Amino acid sequence: MIRKTMTMLEGKDWFIVALVLFLCVGVLFGVYCLCGWIFMLLWNWLAVELLSAPALNYWVCVGIVFALKFLGNLIFPKPSSGNTKSKN
Repeated sequence: MIRKTMTMLEGKDWFIVALVLFLCVGVLFGVYCLCGWIFMLLWNWLAVELLSAPALNYWVCVGIVFALKFLGNLIFPKPSSGNTKSKN
């Protein structure tokens, strides 16, 4: 099975697959960085003034956005889209 897959990616096909994978990871990282920047601006504008909370730097905000996304997927998983029969 693996050998069959490896023979399918001969020539320049592996380069295209690697390039697409690299671009997808880069876009995903860019979206998290943009969301972290927006979160940082909102937090440092509102929470610092209204709640006297400490100011957060950029990488802390990116980590918070990533953690919230990860925890949100664990706590509220997406329903499966498979054909499941209802118990009616």
